[in-house]
Amino acid sequence: MAEDKDKVKDVGSDEPKDKPEPDGEGDKKTGQYDEAFVKSLQTESILRKKKINDLEKKLKAFEDEKLTEGEKKDKKIADLEKQYIDLQTEQKDKDIDNLILTVANGKNFNDIEVVMMVVKKELENEEEPDKKTIEKIVEKLIKDKPYLVSSGSPANPSSGNFPKTDKEPAKDVNQMMGDFLHGK
Repeated sequence: MAEDKDKVKDVGSDEPKDKPEPDGEGDKKTGQYDEAFVKSLQTESILRKKKINDLEKKLKAFEDEKLTEGEKKDKKIADLEKQYIDLQTEQKDKDIDNLILTVANGKNFNDIEVVMMVVKKELENEEEPDKKTIEKIVEKLIKDKPYLVSSGSPANPSSGNFPKTDKEPAKDVNQMMGDFLHGK
């Protein structure tokens, strides 16, 4: 029986029983349990706390994974929308360039690139430029800046750097060689 008393532990508190409880219930009887039972309860409690913490971590990781996938999808959608807008803007710019070239063709401009830049500058205020608007701008450009239009006919590409003359040589090669050899 003396051994049983050594194994029995007071579960209520580690303090001696003589001291009154801080809440004023000093005469309340605390239960006494076997030390092995108390340790098994403590071990079980620790294991349950670990299991709860592990499950909470897994739940948080799962929620983060789902949230991350949703964020990835949102980011991808935003990138695709940006690409779509960029492609629309690029296509609109190409359409405007094509309209400018179509209108300016045959107007005999010296430098078509300068004309395109000036017309684009004028079109910045227009929301939806069309062919008529570009024609008006080109006509105004011809009137306001006549130095952009060449005065003569366009150069024939076959003439090269020098204009051709219709002059035929006075002598052919054989005659010139004969004259050279005879000293004439």
